[in-house]
This record gives sequence, structure tokens and C-alpha cells, in this order.
Amino acid sequence: MTVVRVRVRGLDEALKYVRDAKAKLDNLEPVMRVAAEKLKSISDATFRTQSAPDGTEWAPLKPATLKQKERLGFSPLRLVRHGARGLQGGTTFEGRRNGIRIGTSPLTPYAAYHQDGTSRIPRTAFLPLEGPANARRLMQTPAVAKVIAELAVDIRRFVFGERR
Repeated sequence: MTVVRVRVRGLDEALKYVRDAKAKLDNLEPVMRVAAEKLKSISDATFRTQSAPDGTEWAPLKPATLKQKERLGFSPLRLVRHGARGLQGGTTFEGRRNGIRIGTSPLTPYAAYHQDGTSRIPRTAFLPLEGPANARRLMQTPAVAKVIAELAVDIRRFVFGERR
């Protein structure tokens, strides 16, 4: 039996490249933070446009509610009452090592009632999420699709050093 030995030189550089790429994949927080900010801007726009991230207009407030808001000195806009302390200011979009955490402040326990609607409160989705509370997923909208496409490019560039 003949044994042939092959010695490959220059693998150290390739192995370092692979190790570096794996280390970056283990912590994608820098690119996830950028994507989280883009998703937050989609949510923030809902308060200005008074429509869900998918473009569905929010139901108008009832006349009695509008009168009450006016009497109390609040904005006539739906879901806008306390500014930075309220629902809009209480949304959180946090880039993490391996994803994005989207949520609301404990100071706004009523957020889910507006996001999903109830028998008495019409749905006024303000987060780019859909599905039941225990299985939320990102809405399939052009704006969200753009964020995801940009995230894929940003991850590739972050991990492998490729340019756009």
C-alpha cells in the first residue's frame, strides 16, 4: 500500500478568517442595533400617520373621547396622550447579539390592548408585529422587507468585510 502525504501551506490565514467570521456571527449586536432603529422609525411613523405599519388606518376616536381629550388638554390624535412617558415613548427596539427584541415599557401595560384590539377597543397596531401574543412575527410590509434586506447585506458586510 502506498501512502501519499500532502502538506498544505497557508491554511493559517484561511483558518483565522473563518475564526474571525464565527466570532462576528456570535455577536451581531452592532448590525442588529441599526436594524432595530429602522424598525423603531416604522413604529414611530404610526403615531404621526395614525395608521398601522401595514397602512391600515386606525379607527377614529369617538366624539366623547375627543371631547374628554380636549378638556384635559391632550392631543386629539389616537394613542397620543403622554408623549415620551406614553405609549410611543414606551416602545423598545433593542438590538441584541442574535436578534432584535421589540416590546413596550412596563409603564404601558395597556399596549397589547391597542396592538391587538379587544371587544371594546379597536385594533390600533403601532408595532410592526402580527400574530398572537405568544407567537409574534414581523409584519410583511414593504418597509419591513426593506429593513430585512438591508440587514442581510449589513450582516454579510459585518462578518465578511464585503462592501454594499
